[in-house]
Amino acid sequence: MSTHAFIGVVENAGTLKYVYNHSDGYPSYLGKMLLKHYNTPELATALVNLGDISMVRERLAPDEGEEHSFKNPVREGPKGGVTTAYHRDRKEPLEIYHMSVNTDDVSTDAKKKFWRELKLSLIHISEPTRLGMISYAVFCLKKKKTT
Repeated sequence: MSTHAFIGVVENAGTLKYVYNHSDGYPSYLGKMLLKHYNTPELATALVNLGDISMVRERLAPDEGEEHSFKNPVREGPKGGVTTAYHRDRKEPLEIYHMSVNTDDVSTDAKKKFWRELKLSLIHISEPTRLGMISYAVFCLKKKKTT
């Protein structure tokens, strides 16, 4: 069973650009992976630009000549594993989602919109890091109980 998540970048125009992440979306894995390996606006944006992701790993792409595919991903090695993306590695349509957010309070606004629009409860959102206020967010979601 997988822990699904969304990974997003807040763009200057007040738009949250985000993608689905299928595996290991809990903060102790995905949160740490993003803080350690995708900790600049450029890297976070490049990750989101891959589209929907199966598994985030240490690197965005394989080195030249390194074999990597959806069925045979580079999971580890001296430089770490390679992120597996549905579009690039399995040739699925590129999926990137957008949602307008109040840039004064992204966390609260995103929580409300995820509940209202996607019927999901937002159980975690990372605030921009203290290392230069990098704008990205990690969402770990669960379905809202309907009782």
